[in-house]
Amino acid sequence: FSSWFAGARLGAKQCAVLNILSPIEDPFCDNVLVIGDAAWNFEAEITGAIMCGWKAANAITVALRDNKPSGEGVARYQEWWRESFLRNDYRGYLRGLALLYVFNAGDIAYVYSLIDKPLPCTLNPHKLQELMNAAIGEKMTVIQTQRPDIIAKFRQIAEDPLEELLKPLRC
Repeated sequence: FSSWFAGARLGAKQCAVLNILSPIEDPFCDNVLVIGDAAWNFEAEITGAIMCGWKAANAITVALRDNKPSGEGVARYQEWWRESFLRNDYRGYLRGLALLYVFNAGDIAYVYSLIDKPLPCTLNPHKLQELMNAAIGEKMTVIQTQRPDIIAKFRQIAEDPLEELLKPLRC
């Protein structure tokens, strides 16, 4: 496909600052639609990136077809973005991520080994977290008896400020 870009030239250089603590509220600015991981790098793993790409491509196609290459033209994408990502408790999702920095590999293996039944299938990472938390919650008495140190770590994840828990992610 290099022939498609034979006359390409660098127009400008930009920089980016990443924020994993929250998705951007409005993915459209200055006639640019920001999609997928560019709008929040924890948007929904691979399936979420595919959904974002499809939704954005569809919105842009419709906007161009309707001669509305503007925020108005991609309003349905913006609405979908807000409904899909801003209404979820992303801070709770990030607390789950903090588990990787508070627990060691043995702690994680122990906790997940207690889940003894299949969980319902979902592609929604927020729903998956709810399902896993519920399954682990059913085993808290066992964990308290066998591994009270893990209960203390769960308490730390629930109570410590999120910014402190995620310090290992900072550059």
